[in-house]
Amino acid sequence: MRIADIIYFLKQVFFPNRKPKEKTEEKNNKPNPFSFWLDVVARKLRSKESLGTIISILVHLLLILILSWLMLPQINKWHGIDLLVGLNPPNVKTNDISILPGKEQEMEEELKDQSQESEPNPQHEEMVNQPQTSHSPNPITNEPSPVTELPSPDSGGSSSERRKGEFVSGGGYEGRTPKGRGQSVGVGDSNVRGENAVEAALQWIAAHQRKDGGWNFGFEETCQQCTNGGEHGSRIAATGLALLPFLGAGYTHQTDSPYKKRVENGLAFLIRRSNEEQRGLALNQEGSQGMYSQGIASIVLCEAYAMSNPKQPKLAHAAQESLRFIENAQDRNSGGWRYRPNESPGDLSVSAWQIMALKSGKLAGLYVSQPAIYLANDFLESTATDGGRQFNYLPDFNLRGTGPDSPKTSTATGLLLRMYLGWEPGEKMFDEGIAIVAQWGPLLKKDGSTCNLYYVYYATLALHHYGNAQWQPWNSEIREFLIQTQSNRGHEAGSWFFPDHYCDSGGRLLNTVLAALILETPYRIMPLFRKPE
Repeated sequence: MRIADIIYFLKQVFFPNRKPKEKTEEKNNKPNPFSFWLDVVARKLRSKESLGTIISILVHLLLILILSWLMLPQINKWHGIDLLVGLNPPNVKTNDISILPGKEQEMEEELKDQSQESEPNPQHEEMVNQPQTSHSPNPITNEPSPVTELPSPDSGGSSSERRKGEFVSGGGYEGRTPKGRGQSVGVGDSNVRGENAVEAALQWIAAHQRKDGGWNFGFEETCQQCTNGGEHGSRIAATGLALLPFLGAGYTHQTDSPYKKRVENGLAFLIRRSNEEQRGLALNQEGSQGMYSQGIASIVLCEAYAMSNPKQPKLAHAAQESLRFIENAQDRNSGGWRYRPNESPGDLSVSAWQIMALKSGKLAGLYVSQPAIYLANDFLESTATDGGRQFNYLPDFNLRGTGPDSPKTSTATGLLLRMYLGWEPGEKMFDEGIAIVAQWGPLLKKDGSTCNLYYVYYATLALHHYGNAQWQPWNSEIREFLIQTQSNRGHEAGSWFFPDHYCDSGGRLLNTVLAALILETPYRIMPLFRKPE
């Protein structure tokens, strides 16, 4: 049966022949439009060219589908660190603490009763100066460290031969508990002393919190006893950085700990100093390098929300809107971020904080725009060199940044972001890039005179998540170095300072925060890749 016959049959079913109406009015002489076009189609299909027309239409449709598929971006899946697997916040009370700007007066009154920032903390000094032995108690539980059978630190396998796809997604916040911390760092004198160093650092950071809940890089107004204050003026960046090691150790605004009020007041300060704009919650109002502040503070808000129990709508709103600002501030040409919103081209250092913030938000259950992730991946590719093994500070190969270790710092940063954007062990160039960083080592001066903590921070995270045989020697070396170089004198006890191009503007506060985060690495975020049980 021909197609024209089918059309005619359908026409007779739905529009049967009827006697023509009397032509009493001119308007009744108009044919039915639908019936008219069916007749046109039927005539066309009866023609000799009908078969060729149908074939031509089908061929063109097929070509359109093929071209559309080819134009789709071939991007790795975003699957990196699952921060929420097995989330079990420690010692959380169920009362809903609202972090609102309206609590400033109450907060100010409560902080007046707290100790002055500039006064030495006897408990703080006693903890740092106490003798350490292999049987030292766990600094969190105040109980002897149990001898626990732990998984091998090389959870990804000790062989240098790694196959893509042999790993399952790891990561998580489950290490941010007393039990998790103990299991992650293990037993032994060096591990215990490392945890004591973390607690001493947190006490020093807490002692330098200002009465309004925030922190300063400089100490002129808050402490006359500590040296090497920073020059950077952003209080949002200083406050965000100061809060990160508290959250990394499991101390939130809901956790029943000595730092509960400190963290709550710090979060309130960030929200109070923010500015809600049409494009999102801006946390970058201070200084010419405002997007650093935006990324750092957004990570804090996302982590605090993820670890909250019960969840707090106002904290969720602040975290979500801070991410929306980051997305709207992305440079659409390079795909990266720079000091100011939409500034071009992006650089790897600023972009790293924004990508980590987007990652934290996505894994906290907040909305993250997938096109922003595609663009970020494109930016990272534009900074890759040496076939993808190393990275530059800027997309232009000739602009490698300043400082003696800039290429190394950029490479460690880029390799970490590779994993955040979906790469895994088994990618040849990625594996070789990790091997290059491991060969460089932490670049430590044994006399403690200097150390590029910015490089060490990113390289430590990259090796931790990669999880090969290089991780344990690296971690042992950097942990012992930081234990030995931590100050134990007077009001500076518990802090660090290394004169270095990257950290000079942040001074002693930035150095102490990065050192504490490095020591917290084994449990702050669990390894990203692990082999199936």
